[in-house]
Amino acid sequence: MEIPNLEEKAYTWWHASPCDAPMQEAMRATFKFHTLDYEDIAEATDFPKLDEYKYYAMAIIIVPRYDRVRRELRNRHFAMFLENTYFVTAAAEPIEALDRYFQLVRQSPRMRRETTKSGQPVSLLTYHVLDAVFEEYGRIIAELMRETHLLEEEVAEHNARETTIRLGALRRNVLHLLHSLEPQRRVIRKLGDMKRDFLPEEHRVYFEDLEDKLDGYRVNVANLHATVDTLFEVNETVLAHRTNDRLGTLTVISVSLMPPTLIASFYGMNVQGLPFANHLWIPFAIIVASLVVSLIGTLVTGRGLRR
Repeated sequence: MEIPNLEEKAYTWWHASPCDAPMQEAMRATFKFHTLDYEDIAEATDFPKLDEYKYYAMAIIIVPRYDRVRRELRNRHFAMFLENTYFVTAAAEPIEALDRYFQLVRQSPRMRRETTKSGQPVSLLTYHVLDAVFEEYGRIIAELMRETHLLEEEVAEHNARETTIRLGALRRNVLHLLHSLEPQRRVIRKLGDMKRDFLPEEHRVYFEDLEDKLDGYRVNVANLHATVDTLFEVNETVLAHRTNDRLGTLTVISVSLMPPTLIASFYGMNVQGLPFANHLWIPFAIIVASLVVSLIGTLVTGRGLRR
């Protein structure tokens, strides 16, 4: 099985996606990577990392994906292998942003020239690939912000059970995103600080740019987290008030039923000397009248509570 690649004079980019068992066998036949590297590719993880070897470096990069139907955020990852003359990316499952960028560079001479305009193209290619896949964070943050604005309106107007469920999912997704950004930023910093031939000192500014980009995303997500927490508290307060209103209405109904219940109990015990005891329709009329009065009182009280 052949690994898709893009070959230039100064470097070759090999892109294994999806990196299933046959693709891993092809990689083992082509490269001498450490056995643990292949385990890192195959195993699901939420933690980015950077490993340095004698002749190459390997980084695990996290790329989030937002499922709009299930309202669920899930992390995917891919491995990058860097050496003087080659650059390898391998993902256990397809990552759209990465696959799309590989095809763009493969088809565009102009984009290929962007990566070869310096003495060390592998370093520049690494920067451009990471810059492309990190755009996914921006798209997801924008999506979560839109969801937050919609829920703000729903909390104010409807406050239904579905709103509470969606708020819980949004809160979980924001926390998930926040927890993945800081480790990713540390990996990029370590990558920029490496002193290797394929990562020259003059290219450190590119990785600082990536670090700043992730830091900006982290600030946006932290602000979004504060907004969602506040919205969650407002929703809980509104729910508590409405629950108290309903309990008040139920209390009024219970109290209003006590007079007819008391009257009915006296007549049911055959107590001597009760008025109209020999006229069965009279007690029933009293009970019905009491119920009507109680119902009117309940409606009036309930309307006042709703206000």
